[in-house]
Amino acid sequence: MLVKKSSKRHELPITEAEVAILAQVLEKINNFSQQIDAQSNILIGLSLAIFVFASASLQGGDIEIYSLILSVFAGVSAMVGILVMHPPKFMRQGDAENSILFIKEIARQKNAAAYIKTLSRTLVSRDETIRQFGLETYNLSTRYYQPKRRLFNLAKDILFIGITLSLVTFVVSFFVGL
Repeated sequence: MLVKKSSKRHELPITEAEVAILAQVLEKINNFSQQIDAQSNILIGLSLAIFVFASASLQGGDIEIYSLILSVFAGVSAMVGILVMHPPKFMRQGDAENSILFIKEIARQKNAAAYIKTLSRTLVSRDETIRQFGLETYNLSTRYYQPKRRLFNLAKDILFIGITLSLVTFVVSFFVGL
């Protein structure tokens, strides 16, 4: 547990209730990220199925424009959806300081004992413990969850636009005879 007596006399140590609240915030961000991953998997599967179906209809002699539109947009949607799993580095960069809870900060330590020592030195006060949790939740939200959310929404919008354009083109060609 992270409860440790502060070196300052007037400062109270972080309470178990505060630790629980901070842990819930981290868990919530993690759950949102897992939800985006699950939704992306569904979107990727749907986009690839549409892509394969629409591309197969292009194999014959007559190329229907609505099938071409649907195939292209579904393929692009699937590619963007795949990026949700690991967003490009430029989307994950930020100018915020890393917390000692960040996986790269942990990995930089020589061994487990060195990391424990770093934790013990850093988390000496209630304010510093809350600051580290704040850094971690901010970084997870802005560098991890938000890029995933943006890419998922982009992939979803691309597929929606492709289906809409394909449907409009199909209806127009059916009634006008393009």
